[in-house]
Amino acid sequence: MDNGIYYRARIIDPADGENTGIIKENGIPISGYDDLHSGVAPASAIKITGRVNHAGEQVLYLAEDIKTSCKEQKAAENDYISV
Repeated sequence: MDNGIYYRARIIDPADGENTGIIKENGIPISGYDDLHSGVAPASAIKITGRVNHAGEQVLYLAEDIKTSCKEQKAAENDYISV
């Protein structure tokens, strides 16, 4: 990680709106989360154990490139990802 640039991706929650930075056109997100909402999810939102965290434990996952950060999300078909 020599370049000092890291990427954080999140699956966009369909319930999220402009108060989180998500702007939609015809119900489809055309922007990602804003700076405030791009970080670590609140502990209350972490319902399952992840690769390096327990349920309810906050961990910031980062990647060296956009492709890896998106693949880490294990998004389902029709999910949208904010990077």
